[in-house]
Amino acid sequence: MTARLLAIFGLLVLPTASSAQEPATTQPKTMFAYLSTGMHVGVKSVDGTASVLIFVYTDDNYTTVLGTTKFGQTYPIAKDAAKTNAAIQRELDVFMSNRGSAGISLENVRIMPPVRTAFGTLAAIGDDYLMIELDGDIGDIKVERDATSKRRRIIPKSSIGFIDLDAKPVHFFDATPRSRLQSGG
Repeated sequence: MTARLLAIFGLLVLPTASSAQEPATTQPKTMFAYLSTGMHVGVKSVDGTASVLIFVYTDDNYTTVLGTTKFGQTYPIAKDAAKTNAAIQRELDVFMSNRGSAGISLENVRIMPPVRTAFGTLAAIGDDYLMIELDGDIGDIKVERDATSKRRRIIPKSSIGFIDLDAKPVHFFDATPRSRLQSGG
């Protein structure tokens, strides 16, 4: 009986001892370890849920994505917007090279402005939440007696669907008119 108990105990201890000797990984243990205060982010609401998606931008890309919000609900021609914005030109070049010989005309490539997205800066990172100071329209500024400050939003960790650490500042689509034969009808 004792020998059997020692054998069972050995089986329980052996995997633990062998895993303790594995080299430590350099990957962070929590998802918030990839974030730091001061990062520029976009927070996109997911329709019909309490979930949000977090997009992290470089300083240059953040300026570009904020510029695309000014398009409102229109879909501007990308080549025209690229003339005045190097980041849009860079992204447009990548978009066109990925399409290769798909027959897309630059005249038909449009910019898709971000929808249902608030933009801001990470102000605090807790164990189970992120606090964002919102940027943007005057609606994001709160005015109090003797003080003006940015609106803040706390997002619980449980509501975050994913965090895109390398978010693109602009998205394109092909607006080539389709004939009834091309669309299958």
